[in-house]
Amino acid sequence: MFKHTNKTIFSVYLTYFISMVLFTLTRIAAANGIFNNVHSQVSSIIYSVIIQIFIMFLIPLTIFSLINKKEGGFKRTFNSSQFKPIKPKVILIAIALGLLAFFINIAVSTVFNGFISFFGYNNPFVSGGAEIPIFSGGWELLINLVLVALLPAFCEEFLHRGLLLNEISKIGYKKAIILSALLFSLIHFNINQISYAFVIGLILAVVVVVSKNIWPAIIIHFINNGISVYITSAKANGWFGGNFYEIISNFLQSQSPILTLISSFTFLVLIVFTVIYLLMLLFKETTIAKVNNAINSVLYSGNNNSPNKPNYADEYKVLNEILLKNSSLNVEYDKAASPIDIILPVNKNIYKPSVLDNTFLIASIVLGGLATIFTFVWGIL
Repeated sequence: MFKHTNKTIFSVYLTYFISMVLFTLTRIAAANGIFNNVHSQVSSIIYSVIIQIFIMFLIPLTIFSLINKKEGGFKRTFNSSQFKPIKPKVILIAIALGLLAFFINIAVSTVFNGFISFFGYNNPFVSGGAEIPIFSGGWELLINLVLVALLPAFCEEFLHRGLLLNEISKIGYKKAIILSALLFSLIHFNINQISYAFVIGLILAVVVVVSKNIWPAIIIHFINNGISVYITSAKANGWFGGNFYEIISNFLQSQSPILTLISSFTFLVLIVFTVIYLLMLLFKETTIAKVNNAINSVLYSGNNNSPNKPNYADEYKVLNEILLKNSSLNVEYDKAASPIDIILPVNKNIYKPSVLDNTFLIASIVLGGLATIFTFVWGIL
């Protein structure tokens, strides 16, 4: 069956397609009143558990592990998804990126909605990042955060950045980053979310590749969704910050769509430069730190107490082999075709997927695209 395919790439696309089909069926069932006889709050909890824990996490973890049947099974699949220890400074950087991601959502959403308004689509200002919580009140905010922020942050990141991005990286990091972001945007099935979900998907994928760790992406995702949850709850309960969207909306939008686009674009550019700075700082605190440790382990492996460095000429080959083997750093960064090549790991022997490899990738894109169109035009899902 896999004679002319790469089994890993084929199986991860198949796994993703199955998850998207199950997600579509669940959305259709919910839209047709399958939970009508259940209390609305209980049905929302059940729906979130089905979508996030089962469809986005447990089912893909199980399917991919069973198809590949590699040593270690479920544990190996989970561990290969880049769940690694994280330093406090990296956590702080991820929190800052999460705050900026929220503002990127607003700017991109405003620009995109301004663009499609030229085609007669009038949509009110939307926040982006999270659906409106279904609970209101004090302690119930915690339930909202779990359902709309915590579960999606962990489960969606596992599927898109832990499983998908990691397993297709052999086709080239740039392509893998773009495809994971594209599928992440399409699985929202929402024309309002597709634009900023793609942009945030790109950032999250780069964060995982740069840090070789999925936890920073999970933190960013949680912060982004969590802010939306709080602001919506604050508006419903009269808390501080409840009018945040109105303030931002008035700041970015004007009577002229052109001026709205210009102000939103300028706002976005400023944020993007800050994001780039934080990404470089994240790169320094993760990959560069690991490289420095590798350098020290090679240069001082002979005698840790000796202040004299060994012969660099003798050690350079070993050091270079370590860097290339770990794909931690592009040691030929001076030959990089673009700035992003400096921080992306070195891809050796990039695999070119066959048509059969991409069968379920194409199917997922078509399904996600059709579901988004149907939702946009007819409001089916």
